[in-house]
Amino acid sequence: MSSSTSSSKDAPSSDNGNANQVRPCSILLFFLLALAAWEGAIRAGLVPASHGIHQREDNLIRAESYLKRPEVVDQVYLGSSFTVRLPTADLGTRAFNLAFAGEGVFTGLAIVERDLRKPRTICVEMGHTLIRPESDELVASLFGPEGVMRQYLSCLERRYQPVSVLTAAYSRYRDSLAGPAKPVSPKTQAMRDARLAKAVAAAGERYKAPLDEKRGAAIKAAALTLRERLKTFLTEGNRVVLYRLPSSEPADAGRFHQNVQKIYDEVFPQAEWSWVMPPKGQAWTTSDGEHLDEPSAKRMAAFLQESAQALESR
Repeated sequence: MSSSTSSSKDAPSSDNGNANQVRPCSILLFFLLALAAWEGAIRAGLVPASHGIHQREDNLIRAESYLKRPEVVDQVYLGSSFTVRLPTADLGTRAFNLAFAGEGVFTGLAIVERDLRKPRTICVEMGHTLIRPESDELVASLFGPEGVMRQYLSCLERRYQPVSVLTAAYSRYRDSLAGPAKPVSPKTQAMRDARLAKAVAAAGERYKAPLDEKRGAAIKAAALTLRERLKTFLTEGNRVVLYRLPSSEPADAGRFHQNVQKIYDEVFPQAEWSWVMPPKGQAWTTSDGEHLDEPSAKRMAAFLQESAQALESR
């Protein structure tokens, strides 16, 4: 067999080589077209935003919404799941609830520090969750290359991810088929009341004992760190408001919370810092013995709004 025949059989076909090169290009082109179509649908208002299908996604959506807000806010509220319960609408039309479930003040504070558009007032939840560290993962996802691209492309935002959007759409469809909610039977209501009473009693027992020395030291260290970072806002002309949220009466009456507040009174003396404490003489109800239920959360949010406005007018 001639060498020319042998080499022609062994050499790869140029047509196959071109096909192998075209295939990845076609996939990339299809992806870019699909991305552009999804972005166009979002901008046209055809894609409803999701509120998150789990806690981590809800936190990310909340943070992305803050960074992509159309205007500077007057007040931003930083905190944990206790502050998450406060309805944004009742905090004011120019306020933003940047609290995160399962996280703490320092995660929201890191976002506000990195954002160039600073709010006029930073409102900070002062509770025992202050010892929770900053979520490096959440903050990094917001200010890395992908986070920068989200500022310009809505299709990359978590609230517009196809799985989240479709899950939210299915939930709405399922709720529409269920019809109006049936009245709660007396037996069911009695069971719910009993569970809540048990949870309230458990919370009272949990916070009955004084704050242990190790945790007290950790809370004080976190408070000192917070104080130094908040001073930066004050020197730049911003206002800082510290607030405490109420809980169930048995929990608030425990020595634990009293000891925590004593630490804060030492680090943030009320003569030097603006404090908003829960109004006295009011009864607060919770959903689990600790977190405010919807009616109490609405009342507390309205009270915080009035207090923040009063402090700003001074």
